[in-house]
Amino acid sequence: MIQIAPNKPIIVAEFGCDLHNRHVDAASWAKSALEDLFSNRWPAIVGFCWWNEGWQNDNRKRHDTDMIILHDVDLTRVFRSEFAQHGDKIQETLLITPR
Repeated sequence: MIQIAPNKPIIVAEFGCDLHNRHVDAASWAKSALEDLFSNRWPAIVGFCWWNEGWQNDNRKRHDTDMIILHDVDLTRVFRSEFAQHGDKIQETLLITPR
């Protein structure tokens, strides 16, 4: 993306991890992702949005997707900790600059 539009900011929209993922722990995955995002590893990334939603996949409840932060104590703790630690990098109000 940077090669296509080198001066454009990037927003990572709708990323997340299912709480029932058999291959990775959602809290660990989120911690790693948030640490990378806040570390300025990718300076073009100016924002992100966790896909904080759950939905039914079929008639078996255990197959449902759940990425809701408050549904998992460890995931909630990770978000609270990372946001507290990097509060200086969080902007709640959109800034619009004239072109």
